[in-house]
Amino acid sequence: MNDVGKKPRCAVVFGSAGGIGGALCHALEADGGERIFAGSRIGDAAPGGRITPFHFDLGEETSINDAAELTRDHEPDLVIVATGVLTLEGGTGPERSY
Repeated sequence: MNDVGKKPRCAVVFGSAGGIGGALCHALEADGGERIFAGSRIGDAAPGGRITPFHFDLGEETSINDAAELTRDHEPDLVIVATGVLTLEGGTGPERSY
């Protein structure tokens, strides 16, 4: 099946608190997306009419489980990972925390 060009009805965006992730959430909504799940460490990024924000932090196993539970009944057509993670001396970390 070829889905190129098909508009997603349901999408999950990780990293929605950032400029790119937030813009993607709003673009998906403007393009007719029925449901957009917006995951971020602050959990309240990019709220909107059909945007559902949720807390998501890769360092917290419970937030990963909660995200899976939240989207269980809504199979996404599109998953976007717009998180900023750098490899730092001694490990990894967020791109920038303000």
